[in-house]
Amino acid sequence: MSFDKATNRADFSTDALALVSQRRARLSELDKYVAVHPGLACGIIERLGLVTLNVINIRDPTRKTNIVCDFIDGEWQYVWAEDGRSLGPADDPMSVVGPIAAELGARLQPVRNRAQHL
Repeated sequence: MSFDKATNRADFSTDALALVSQRRARLSELDKYVAVHPGLACGIIERLGLVTLNVINIRDPTRKTNIVCDFIDGEWQYVWAEDGRSLGPADDPMSVVGPIAAELGARLQPVRNRAQHL
C-alpha cells in the first residue's frame, strides 16, 4: 500500500494531506464511471485516514470490493485494496471499470426481462 497512510488527520504533514486530496480526486473520477455501470453501486469512504472506493454488485451485495489509488513507480494507479494488485493507471478510469465488474460478477448490460434470467 502507499507510504502516506496515517491513523488520523493530526498525523498528516502538509505534503501528505496534498496526497490524500489527489487520491480522493482520482477516486472521485473513478466513482463517476463505476456509478453508471448498470450492475454496480459505489461510494467513497474514509476510514482511519485511508480513502477508498467501495464497490458492490447490486444483484449480489455480498460481492464487494474496495479500490484505492496509490502513487506507484512515479504514477497514480488504481489498486485493489485487499491485496495491492494494480488495476490500471488513474489517468484512465474507464479502463478499470470492466475488470472491477468482472471481479464482482456484474453484468455489463442490464437485465431487460428478469423472468428470463431467474
